[in-house]
Amino acid sequence: MKKNLIIVGVVIALVAIAYFKQSGSSAEVSVNVELAKIEEIKSSILASGTLIYKEQIELRSEVIGRVSEMLVQEGDTVSKNQVLMRLDPRTFNADVEQQEAYVRLQTIAIERQKQELKNISSTWKRNLNLYERKMIGQDAFELLDNQYALAKIDLRSRQESLTQAQATLDKAMDRLEKTVFRSPIDGIATSVDIKLGETAISGTTNIAGSNLITVADPSSILVEVLVDEADIANIEIDQDADVFAVAYPDQALKGSVQSIATSAKRSSYRQGLSFTVKILLNTAEEDIDVRPGMSCRAEIFTKIKGKTIAVPIESIV
Repeated sequence: MKKNLIIVGVVIALVAIAYFKQSGSSAEVSVNVELAKIEEIKSSILASGTLIYKEQIELRSEVIGRVSEMLVQEGDTVSKNQVLMRLDPRTFNADVEQQEAYVRLQTIAIERQKQELKNISSTWKRNLNLYERKMIGQDAFELLDNQYALAKIDLRSRQESLTQAQATLDKAMDRLEKTVFRSPIDGIATSVDIKLGETAISGTTNIAGSNLITVADPSSILVEVLVDEADIANIEIDQDADVFAVAYPDQALKGSVQSIATSAKRSSYRQGLSFTVKILLNTAEEDIDVRPGMSCRAEIFTKIKGKTIAVPIESIV
């Protein structure tokens, strides 16, 4: 087999020399001579992008308040449900106390109305017996019957008021709870965008509130690259890829295609349309410090041909 490879290499060199002699060129041409080898042939697509965390959550405020406690710094390791920050709760506590008092008042009003209804009910039953025995007039009984009906309506009204008061109290308690910000996952605080004493602004229907703290899971890192629309048809889920971060240009990070965007977008620094492709890196076996935001280039292998005789393309004239 080795003898055959040497023969193939010699033949390629002789063909190249004969070609240049026949062309009548007087200039010397440098030709790379390589031995043919048995290798895998891989077709690939190159794309550039950035590293991002697979799971990254931005904490935003749903209430307006001043930061009274900041318990985390950028880069700190955090655990799920750990308190990261608090807003000044005094105004929200006052709202809760006010609504609690209103609920108590409505509860007392219901108890009082129940007692009043009980008294009217007893009077109504006695007068009904008297009316049936023709001992009181119809007008007097109808007046009492009307009072009895109104008392029952008043009780239902006060019960509805209590339900409304309880709903308002629940809303006030929910707003109070939103002054405490907890980590939704185990990870690290990748950014802290507000300081002690500053005011957190809540979002509206169409406008998101200000970002306060970003928490990410550092165990999984994605590469987000833009693939030209001419090449996207060759990209498939689970295709292997080599990723080279700018900080480590000579060390390939292994990964595989995890998702492919269904719609194209136009980039300000690229001509034509591109599709976003996300590659999940296998960083468990890599002993290098890659960080989100780093620029990188990715080589996505679209086709792999089995073992065959191959020579470098530079050796073909």
